[in-house]
Amino acid sequence: MTRYTFPRSIYQTIDFKPDNTWDAWHFSHETPEIFAWPVVGWEIRAETLLDPRTGHEIDDQPPLTERPRTIVMVDMDNAGVTGDVEEGNQLWKIVPRGTPLPDRAEFEAEWHEWKKQQEHLRSLRRERLQQETA
Repeated sequence: MTRYTFPRSIYQTIDFKPDNTWDAWHFSHETPEIFAWPVVGWEIRAETLLDPRTGHEIDDQPPLTERPRTIVMVDMDNAGVTGDVEEGNQLWKIVPRGTPLPDRAEFEAEWHEWKKQQEHLRSLRRERLQQETA
């Protein structure tokens, strides 16, 4: 079986629409804590297909403006770095800006359930990797 090390596609940002009406609540991986990062807007991304053997763009593609698109909610962390709110699997909730954080008992219960789900997903990925490399 041939294994390719390059992704089959990438997404290029072609537009950005500011929006400051939402917060993204994320879980901490290490401890039962949550943190709120402001949503700064929406990225419109166009898909670019890649040759999985080389990682180079495939030549015969429609113009960027005619390719499939994805709209992604973007937040900003405390260091000013922006990114897709769903990257890292830490997203808990999207809430209106300024919503008070929940009480500790509520988010701790949610965090522990989330942690179990993350562990289960990791074990499934490990099993699949072991099967693929066997």
